[in-house]
Amino acid sequence: MSGGLGEEVCFFGGHEDHLTPDDSMNACFTAFDKDRDDRMSVVEFGGLCRALFRNDVGKPYHLDARKLAEMFSVFDKNEIVRPVSAFLIVDVQNDFINGSLAICNFQAQQKGEEVVPVINEALDTIKFDVVVYSMDWHPNDHLSFVTNVLKYPLHPTSPIVDGALWIKKGHNPEIDSYSAFFDNAKISDTGLSRQLRQRGVTDVFVCGIATDVCVGATATHALDEGFRTILVDDACRGVCTDEIEKLKQNIMKANGVVINSTQVKSMVQGRDRRPELGYKLAMRLQETSQ
Repeated sequence: MSGGLGEEVCFFGGHEDHLTPDDSMNACFTAFDKDRDDRMSVVEFGGLCRALFRNDVGKPYHLDARKLAEMFSVFDKNEIVRPVSAFLIVDVQNDFINGSLAICNFQAQQKGEEVVPVINEALDTIKFDVVVYSMDWHPNDHLSFVTNVLKYPLHPTSPIVDGALWIKKGHNPEIDSYSAFFDNAKISDTGLSRQLRQRGVTDVFVCGIATDVCVGATATHALDEGFRTILVDDACRGVCTDEIEKLKQNIMKANGVVINSTQVKSMVQGRDRRPELGYKLAMRLQETSQ
């Protein structure tokens, strides 16, 4: 169980044909239990994390010593090494692509239709554990109602995945609702967080329209809810250039990750494990244990 970089490497989820996921995980845990006391010391845990948090070519990510110590204090080997993924597609609807609220008419002049082939490619080539579609579903008397937003369909070239979750937001006529989790005042809950937890989701990959509005609000709430959150940058388009960049920085400051769609598959498969996400999960485990 060694890699080409001179350090031990873990195989999880059946990467070695003769091992079950449990066997593989336990074998890796044992490999880093250097003193064979069936416990993980902070030094041993550091070695495990250096093997665990690598990019898809096997290079370890830098691990912040303080965050490593905090992760160690709440270490849960099952959740850290076996992520469960959700692909959250936010508001890829006709009205935001070529209708009255088309984002190409705003300051950034980005083209909403450009996200469609990127999202379709991800759905075609990556096996997500859960796929979620969110849609604006505003009633006629909603404060932000636009005639053709009501029950407006997804873009016609967007495939619909069997068994996907559907989140319809914007029901309250008095409060706007950007996020797929809550309305803007956090008065009403869409139930998305509960649905994801029921399915054991740890990692939420967020994409759609618009980056600095509904996508950003959804990613922010995903982080607030304790999910390891990944913004798929090239599968998003936004309204204001400065706000888009500010949103990305805020996600990273909150231990989320911003990536390109070409990096999604290796993260879903557990070949690319980011220390930021391990830290985020450890902090959630700490909160729930208190």
